[in-house]
Amino acid sequence: MDEYLVLTVRFFDARVHARSSSGEPEWPPAPFRLFQALLAGAGQAGGPTSEEREALGWLERQPPPSIRAPSFVGRGAWITFVPTNQSDITWDRQHRLTGKEARYLLFDPRQDLQVHYIWPIPYNDRPPQSLFHLSKRLVALGWGVDQASCQCRILGPEAVSQLEGALWRPLPPAPFTALYRVPQPGSLEDLIKCYESWRQRLPSPRQYRPPKQATVFATMTYLPETHLPFRFFAAFRLPEGVAFRQEQAAKVAAMIRGLTIKKAQDANLPNRETYVAGHVEDPEATPPRFSYLPLPSIGHPHADGLVRRALIAEPFGGDGSMARWAQDALHNSPLQDEHGNRLGWLRALETSDGVLARYLGPATHWVTVTPVILPGFDDRKGSKALKLVQEALVHAAVPPEAVADLSLQKAPWFSSAAHPSLYFRPNYLKSFPAWHVRLIFRRPVRGPLALGAGRHVGLGLFATV
Repeated sequence: MDEYLVLTVRFFDARVHARSSSGEPEWPPAPFRLFQALLAGAGQAGGPTSEEREALGWLERQPPPSIRAPSFVGRGAWITFVPTNQSDITWDRQHRLTGKEARYLLFDPRQDLQVHYIWPIPYNDRPPQSLFHLSKRLVALGWGVDQASCQCRILGPEAVSQLEGALWRPLPPAPFTALYRVPQPGSLEDLIKCYESWRQRLPSPRQYRPPKQATVFATMTYLPETHLPFRFFAAFRLPEGVAFRQEQAAKVAAMIRGLTIKKAQDANLPNRETYVAGHVEDPEATPPRFSYLPLPSIGHPHADGLVRRALIAEPFGGDGSMARWAQDALHNSPLQDEHGNRLGWLRALETSDGVLARYLGPATHWVTVTPVILPGFDDRKGSKALKLVQEALVHAAVPPEAVADLSLQKAPWFSSAAHPSLYFRPNYLKSFPAWHVRLIFRRPVRGPLALGAGRHVGLGLFATV
C-alpha cells in the first residue's frame, strides 16, 4: 500500500509573517523554509547530531512535497522603529530612528492553523526514525515571532485525502507565478556553512564580514489545485501571403504536425512518437503531447477569421523544454500543404502580436473560436453535452472547480466563426457531436486553452472575450 510522510506544522497565532525573496508574503511557507526551521531546531541542542543529519539528508533527497494549507482571510502590517547604522554621524539613537514595515497574512483565529507537507515514501527508502524526533524541536516557521510546533506522521492515501486545506501542487518554474524554494542534495551542508559564516561575521570589534547566504536549493512553482498552471508554447507566423479558412484548422494543424515530426526525427528525439506525433496505443490514455493550434484572426470588428498564425503548445504544467525546441527547430523551416506543395517559410511570431494576445489572456471569460468536439455522444441532450464538456475539462487538465459557469450553443460566439458542422475533422472525430462553449473562470487564467477530443488538432480552441 502507498504511504506518505506528512509533516504537519501548527501555528500558535493567526498571523504569519513569512516573505518570499521578492518581499511579498509567502503562503504556504516554502519547503526550504521548513527545512531551515528543522535545522534551526536541531541547532538549539548544539547542532545536528549524526542521526539528525541523516534525517535531513533523507529529506533533501526527496522530490518537492505537495502541500495542504488553509486560505488566508486578509492582510495587515505594523511598523517598528529601529536605529539606522549612522552612529558615526549622530550618536543619539532617538534622532536616527527609521520605520520598517512588517507585513503579515491574517487567518481565521477560530480555526486551527495547520499546514501539511506531504511526501510519497519510496518503496526502498523509508524515512529515518530520527526525523520523528527532529520534528518535535521545531519552534517557529517564518519569522521568529511565527511560533509553531511540528508533528511527523506516516499516513495512508485515505488519511492523506482527509487532511484539511487546499492542495498545492509542485510544478516546474513558470512565468507569471511565484517561485518557492525547495531543498535539494547539498542544501544541508550549505546551510551549516551559512550558520558558521554568521558566527564569524564579527572577527574583531572593528571588522564585519557579511555572512554567507544560502545558495543550494531548487525553485518550483506551487499552485492550488483549482488554478491552471502556465502553458508553454512556440508561436509562428505562416508564410507571407498564406492564409486558410478557419474551417480548415485541422488541416493546418496536420501540416505543422508533419513538419514537427520530421524535425523530431532529424533530431532523434526519444519521445517523438508520443509527445510529437501523438501516437497512443490506448485511446483512453492521455500522455503528455503537443497540441497544434492554428489561430484564426480575431480581435477586430472586421477581422476575417482566416488562419495566419499557429501555436505548438505543451500540456499544462510542462517545463517549457519541448516548446523551446520546437521554436528553434521550426523557425525558418519550409511548410508544405497536404499535397506536398511548398507554401513558404514559417517565422517566429512576436509575443506582442495583438491576435496572439487574445489566445493567451489572462482573463476570466473565454469562448470557443473553433468548436469543441465532445469526448462522447450527447444523444442531442443539452444536459448530457454539459457533462461531456466537464469530462473534457478533466481530460485537458483543467480543474472543473476552477470554472464558475459553463454554457454551450451551436451558434458561434465570433461573427467570423462558423457553425460546428462546417469544420473539417479527421475521420476519427467525424461521428462525435460538436458545440461552441463559453467558460467563466473564478479567477483570471492564461491560455492557450483548448478542450475536447480535437484539442490537439486545432479544434475546441478558446479566446478571451
